[in-house]
This record gives sequence, C-alpha cells and structure tokens, in this order.
Amino acid sequence: MSKETKALHTQLLRVLTLQAVLPSTSFFTTYLFMGLKFGLLSGQIYEHLVFSIAMFVPVVSPITYIVFIKPYRLFFIRKFCKKCCKSVIQERTQTRMYSQHDQSSSGNRK
Repeated sequence: MSKETKALHTQLLRVLTLQAVLPSTSFFTTYLFMGLKFGLLSGQIYEHLVFSIAMFVPVVSPITYIVFIKPYRLFFIRKFCKKCCKSVIQERTQTRMYSQHDQSSSGNRK
C-alpha cells in the first residue's frame, strides 16, 4: 500500500470513529429529558441543554470532514481563507505528480 493510500485510510478511520461516537450524545439527551420528565432534575438550564446537545451532532458532523479529510480542508481554505492563508494556498496548488518525476517525461504528453 502506498504512503498516500495509507494516509487516506488513516484520515477516513479518524472521521469514521468520530462519526460513530457522535450519536452517543443522543443517549445523554434522552437521559437528561427523562430526568426532567420524572422530576429528578429541574431548571431551565437542563431544558436548554437537551436541545443544545441535540443540535450539537448535525453541527459537528460536517466540521469533522473539513478538519480531518485533507482535500475538503484544502478546498475550505482556498474558498474561505484566501487573505489570511495565501502562502499555504500557493504551496498546496502545486501538483506533486511532476515534482516527483523527471520533468522531461512530462513533455511527451500533449
């Protein structure tokens, strides 16, 4: 397996692990809601926590893709961080295909 393939597998494993853990927050909201219904907990902060934690999963899920998967992260940086990260964008736009191989072999393709 090549280094690039192995790195991609590692990135996807991190994202899938986090995606598998994220739904477990719904268990916490369920227990919190049941505690409110049965009178074990009381207060507005707990009522707000139920919905705040429930909204946590759909917000964090796409962020995990942007943070952990390199092509998505680079696209995000190029589109939304143009002014603050110009040097990073310029370095990343160069292709690796011709930098690893001899430049003379690239002249044969047209």
